[in-house]
Amino acid sequence: MIELLELYPKKNFKLDHSQEDFAKFVYTESFPPEERRPFELLRQIAEEKPFEFYIIQNENNSVGIMSFWNFDKFVYAEHFALSPSTRGNGIGTKVLNKIHSDIIKPIVLEVELPTNTIAQRRIKLYERNGFALLPYHYIQPPYSDNMPCVEMKLMTTRSFGNSKEEFKIIKEIIHREVYQYIEP
Repeated sequence: MIELLELYPKKNFKLDHSQEDFAKFVYTESFPPEERRPFELLRQIAEEKPFEFYIIQNENNSVGIMSFWNFDKFVYAEHFALSPSTRGNGIGTKVLNKIHSDIIKPIVLEVELPTNTIAQRRIKLYERNGFALLPYHYIQPPYSDNMPCVEMKLMTTRSFGNSKEEFKIIKEIIHREVYQYIEP
């Protein structure tokens, strides 16, 4: 059974350092530096913003991480990753089924461009699990001044973001709230 255990901001379970170490390992191993912020900032962000960071458990074993920003119109899934040893076993589908049943609002996430086999497989996983790739150009702003922008795509559930106007709203909220970036 899949469970999401809230690591930040609240801890609804007794945290030991090995769980936090596991979360940091999966986070830093799964995302290149330009697609993440320093792990040490996550707790602070969760205390100040509508941000939550979870450890994913399957049958009481830690198998991955997931983070969300809860906005008025949608939930933005900023990071979702499974530990390397658990990938390809259907756990990703179980996690996505759980969040679909738990989250009523549309869900938005960023994905890498489908320029390699891994990115293409990841997009297919999301499509099989209720997400649609939006056709609009999207740039992920840098997480810090010394990092580059990253060209990505947005995917959403519940046909949210299909219109150019909805896409613009989604992009502006993510850029402003998640990256503190205001377009000139």
